[in-house]
Amino acid sequence: MKRGERGVYVKTEDLEEEIPAYLVKEVVDTTGAGDAFAAGFIAGMLRNYNIKKAIAYANAVAALKITKLGSHEVPLHRDVVSFLWEAETRV
Repeated sequence: MKRGERGVYVKTEDLEEEIPAYLVKEVVDTTGAGDAFAAGFIAGMLRNYNIKKAIAYANAVAALKITKLGSHEVPLHRDVVSFLWEAETRV
Protein backbone atom coordinates (compact mmCIF):
# COMPACT_ATOMS: atom_id res chain seq x y z
CA MET A 1 0.00 0.00 0.00
CA LYS A 2 1.49 3.35 -1.07
CA ARG A 3 1.38 5.93 1.70
CA GLY A 4 3.02 8.98 0.11
CA GLU A 5 5.72 10.54 2.24
CA ARG A 6 5.19 7.79 4.84
CA GLY A 7 6.50 5.17 2.41
CA VAL A 8 4.98 1.79 1.66
CA TYR A 9 3.36 -0.94 3.71
CA VAL A 10 3.90 -4.38 2.18
CA LYS A 11 2.41 -7.70 3.27
CA THR A 12 3.00 -10.98 1.50
CA GLU A 13 3.18 -14.58 2.69
CA ASP A 14 6.85 -14.04 3.54
CA LEU A 15 7.09 -10.35 4.40
CA GLU A 16 5.21 -7.75 6.40
CA GLU A 17 7.03 -4.46 6.67
CA GLU A 18 6.82 -0.70 6.43
CA ILE A 19 9.37 0.57 3.94
CA PRO A 20 10.12 4.29 4.40
CA ALA A 21 10.05 6.92 1.69
CA TYR A 22 13.22 8.73 0.65
CA LEU A 23 13.95 12.30 1.59
CA VAL A 24 14.33 14.85 -1.20
CA LYS A 25 15.70 18.37 -0.96
CA GLU A 26 12.70 20.01 -2.61
CA VAL A 27 9.29 18.76 -3.66
CA VAL A 28 8.38 20.49 -6.93
CA ASP A 29 5.33 18.57 -8.18
CA THR A 30 3.72 15.37 -6.89
CA THR A 31 1.69 14.86 -10.09
CA GLY A 32 2.44 11.37 -11.38
CA ALA A 33 4.28 10.18 -8.27
CA GLY A 34 2.02 7.15 -7.91
CA ASP A 35 2.42 6.25 -11.56
CA ALA A 36 6.19 6.70 -11.26
CA PHE A 37 6.17 4.36 -8.24
CA ALA A 38 4.18 1.75 -10.19
CA ALA A 39 6.53 1.99 -13.17
CA GLY A 40 9.54 1.73 -10.86
CA PHE A 41 8.09 -1.33 -9.14
CA ILE A 42 7.45 -3.05 -12.45
CA ALA A 43 10.96 -2.15 -13.64
CA GLY A 44 12.42 -3.57 -10.44
CA MET A 45 10.50 -6.81 -10.77
CA LEU A 46 11.55 -7.11 -14.44
CA ARG A 47 15.15 -6.77 -13.22
CA ASN A 48 14.47 -9.78 -10.95
CA TYR A 49 14.75 -7.75 -7.76
CA ASN A 50 13.09 -9.27 -4.72
CA ILE A 51 9.94 -7.48 -3.60
CA LYS A 52 11.69 -5.40 -0.92
CA LYS A 53 14.37 -4.21 -3.35
CA ALA A 54 11.75 -3.52 -6.06
CA ILE A 55 9.79 -1.36 -3.59
CA ALA A 56 12.94 0.53 -2.60
CA TYR A 57 13.65 1.10 -6.30
CA ALA A 58 10.06 2.25 -6.88
CA ASN A 59 10.28 4.61 -3.90
CA ALA A 60 13.42 6.11 -5.41
CA VAL A 61 11.75 6.58 -8.82
CA ALA A 62 8.83 8.36 -7.15
CA ALA A 63 11.17 10.48 -5.01
CA LEU A 64 13.10 11.63 -8.06
CA LYS A 65 9.89 12.29 -9.98
CA ILE A 66 8.55 14.73 -7.35
CA THR A 67 11.67 16.87 -7.74
CA LYS A 68 10.63 17.70 -11.33
CA LEU A 69 7.68 19.61 -12.79
CA GLY A 70 5.08 17.61 -14.70
CA SER A 71 3.94 14.04 -14.79
CA HIS A 72 6.20 12.95 -17.65
CA GLU A 73 9.57 13.48 -15.93
CA VAL A 74 10.59 9.92 -15.03
CA PRO A 75 14.25 9.28 -14.15
CA LEU A 76 16.63 6.96 -15.98
CA HIS A 77 17.88 3.77 -14.30
CA ARG A 78 21.36 5.23 -13.80
CA ASP A 79 19.82 8.24 -12.02
CA VAL A 80 17.80 5.98 -9.73
CA VAL A 81 20.85 3.89 -8.84
CA SER A 82 22.89 7.02 -8.14
CA PHE A 83 20.09 8.40 -5.96
CA LEU A 84 19.87 5.14 -4.00
CA TRP A 85 23.58 5.25 -3.17
CA GLU A 86 23.16 8.67 -1.56
CA ALA A 87 19.56 8.54 -0.30
CA GLU A 88 18.28 9.05 3.19
CA THR A 89 14.95 7.64 4.26
CA ARG A 90 12.27 9.26 6.37
CA VAL A 91 12.17 8.03 9.94
